[in-house]
Amino acid sequence: MVKVLFLGGDIGGSIRIPALYNGIVGLKPTVRRVTIKGANFPKNPVSGNVNIIGSLGPMARTCDDLELTM
Repeated sequence: MVKVLFLGGDIGGSIRIPALYNGIVGLKPTVRRVTIKGANFPKNPVSGNVNIIGSLGPMARTCDDLELTM
């Protein structure tokens, strides 16, 4: 079975940076485009990051796979 899609949470690069180093593509969508209901984001943001809202986004093998997802 080939997996083509993974979802991850991104606050400061947690989707995009690992995707870069693993030869896949990742996308951090606009905040609230994908619901974060049920996601486990930190309740107390690190000092200085109060205004950064996390979002869920896809990681996939190709941009075409991301396009199908979004």
